[in-house]
Amino acid sequence: MLKALLFASVLVAAIVNQASAEVLFRGNIVFTAVKNCTPDDAEVGWDFKSQFHPRVTGNDDFTALSLVYEYGALGHRIEAANFTDSYQAAASGGVGWGDGYTPKKRTSILISAQQPKTFSASTPSILLTGKLKNPWGDVGAEQCEVSFRGVYVQLVN
Repeated sequence: MLKALLFASVLVAAIVNQASAEVLFRGNIVFTAVKNCTPDDAEVGWDFKSQFHPRVTGNDDFTALSLVYEYGALGHRIEAANFTDSYQAAASGGVGWGDGYTPKKRTSILISAQQPKTFSASTPSILLTGKLKNPWGDVGAEQCEVSFRGVYVQLVN
């Protein structure tokens, strides 16, 4: 089911000129600090295209954040809740090299700051500061923690 949902979200994102009822924000995430990570897991300065799906009126009832990189993408989703300043386990899935990807371990996410503090369907841009624990869901990388900053603008169709 996660693969089907991920495929559907990628397909929707690819059809840019089709109107959408969902409020989405696109931008970039940069890793600003890493702790307990190998150089293969994360390094300061890594940057990714990203999409943020907030829980606002008119959107489906989940919060999600994606990292898009060369040859693939990984999304982290929390059902019926907003990101908070405490770690929350996320459902994660991705694509790459033509195959769906389901991580073997959970990624946890927290948002320590956001600007503006509250937002709606009319918010033009968002800044997020947060952390990901085990950002790729790898076995053996459960203590890898990355701090990030994300800058987003609302996708306008």
